Amino acid sequence: MRIAALNGLLQMDATSALPILKKVLARRDSCSAGLRRKAVFIVSQKRGTETEDILLDVARHDPDPEVRQQAVFWLSQVGSDRAVTALDSILRSATDPELQDKAIFALGQIHQGRAGQILRDYAANERAPDEAREKAIFWLGQQHSSENAAFLRELYAKLTGEELKEKVIFSLSQMGGADNGRWNAEPGNERAADLRVLAAPRGRGARSADPHREGGAGQGAPQESHLLARPVPRPPRRAGAAGDHQSVTGRLVLAWALVAGPAAAQRLGARVAAAPDGTVRLSFAARPGVCGDGHHVIALDCAGGRCGRRGWGHTITFDGGFDGDEVEYDCEPGPVRVSLTVRTGQVRSLRTYVGGHWVTPSRDAAVTDLGTVSPRDAVDFLLDLATREDTRGGEEAILPVTLADSVIVWPMLLKLARDDHAPRRTRHQAVFWLGQAAGDAATRGLADLVDDGDVDREVKEQAVFALSQQPRDAGVPALIRIARTHPERGVRRKALFWLGQSDDPRALGLFEELLTKP
Repeated sequence: MRIAALNGLLQMDATSALPILKKVLARRDSCSAGLRRKAVFIVSQKRGTETEDILLDVARHDPDPEVRQQAVFWLSQVGSDRAVTALDSILRSATDPELQDKAIFALGQIHQGRAGQILRDYAANERAPDEAREKAIFWLGQQHSSENAAFLRELYAKLTGEELKEKVIFSLSQMGGADNGRWNAEPGNERAADLRVLAAPRGRGARSADPHREGGAGQGAPQESHLLARPVPRPPRRAGAAGDHQSVTGRLVLAWALVAGPAAAQRLGARVAAAPDGTVRLSFAARPGVCGDGHHVIALDCAGGRCGRRGWGHTITFDGGFDGDEVEYDCEPGPVRVSLTVRTGQVRSLRTYVGGHWVTPSRDAAVTDLGTVSPRDAVDFLLDLATREDTRGGEEAILPVTLADSVIVWPMLLKLARDDHAPRRTRHQAVFWLGQAAGDAATRGLADLVDDGDVDREVKEQAVFALSQQPRDAGVPALIRIARTHPERGVRRKALFWLGQSDDPRALGLFEELLTKP
């Protein structure tokens, strides 16, 4: 859990994260060495005023060799004069060959004159170990500077060891250039001629498979993104094979049906199933705060004429992005329009719009319009679809449910999320949209879902994400409790990850507690 807490710090800004990381790195016990190694990487990713000082202190004073090596390695990202001076000192005075290797690598990544000069001096130092000198020569060759090339050509004439000479030839061949080519072709340069085939210059895009290339520094933890902070991908419409969308050719099937009687909800599913292959349309009233442009945009939780990114709530965009700083649109408060693609009585997929108006279909289209139905009937039909159909249509049925007027949907979504017989992907969608239903009751429902021993782990982890979308005063305390006490390690890790995204001082307090207390 401490590693998970460190990953949470990776998501936070330097001002919040570095004080806690310093406390972790101040520890000197052997049990915390793995934790300190991870902390060094996270420090290197923070661009704070203290980053350099922390890495330099660890490189010089940490008792664990691997921790020191990691600090030296990541000093290459700092690249300041102080960092170069420290790396020079480590290179000249260290007795640990692996630490020296890291210092050479770090200097090779810093493209400034002094770092290059330190590597040239070390490569020419006959008292230095040959293996370390070879690595310095290799990294000089990777910098492709005329100064390094001239140095290596001069160094070749002074060397006596064949392996060092081979490394010079290899590095010069990686650099390319007319001067190196002429030098390589000199008649008296017999050893160079013998190695021309081995060290032939590669294409510009190729990189050598060199044993000295650093491979130990990995990337940070994968980032989990806010599903509503980016466009929701939907495949563009395309022309299908003959008969795919046209159950009736050459004539328009346009059935206008009125909703009547108490059995309308039960009849709605039957009417959809009875429709000819093609498109079935239905409309219903949207809840307050929901509006759209009838095409790509659905805005949630609008109030006082403000919607989406520049106001309150969320904006969902389909088939492309929307930037509220660049584009304004007319946001219509409904209705919700659902277009279902039906094949042999089964809903294969559906699309949801808010606002706008239906376009009159072409003469050869197969379209059945069921008109305006009551929100409750629509919700009952769509939830039944989501529960029964393990198809894209079942998964996509959850969104329009959440937009319906005069229906409290979160208890229904919670029931769906708990239903082991429902398709997994629709259960995940139900949990996701539960996270958008602000309120104490919704938060309690999500927390109960996480604690339910009969619910599978994927649904629990989706519920953890949904809690992270709740208002801070509701979601953060719930996530902290889960991170502290939940019996499943994977669920606790998810809670810590999303706490790291919150920038909440209570989350920082938890991370500090987990990372600094014995």
